[in-house]
Amino acid sequence: MHEITILEMLGDLYRRTLKAVAPLAVAEGLSMTEMLVVWKMHRGECRQVKELLADVGLSPSTLTGVLDRLTAGGWLTREADPEDRRAVVMRRTEKLDAFLHTLEKERTRTLEAAFRRLPKDLMRRLGEDLRAVLECLGNEEENP
Repeated sequence: MHEITILEMLGDLYRRTLKAVAPLAVAEGLSMTEMLVVWKMHRGECRQVKELLADVGLSPSTLTGVLDRLTAGGWLTREADPEDRRAVVMRRTEKLDAFLHTLEKERTRTLEAAFRRLPKDLMRRLGEDLRAVLECLGNEEENP
């Protein structure tokens, strides 16, 4: 199997997972772009804007608009980074924490339903294989 085929399959898995939680975002009035940023905020209570920019792959102006809307909607707060006065961090609000908890439950339910049919040995091997690929990619990034 070609590497690009594997990558496309992983992308499809990611898109299907997002699609499963999309109705929750729509019910909250979030666009899919806003949902993507919200999804990326699960990695920490606060994130530097430049980190989010790297994670979501949006242009700086588009991300600024999304962050403005999420801030106005009470999902995030914008603060100066205490470690770097030039940087801005986005902090999750209680509203976002509650929503992320709901998203996590739905995502887990969706994935458990899909993976429940797979043998445990296959799941273990899949995890190990993906970890090995990520390690190889990390090595490539460090030693181009």
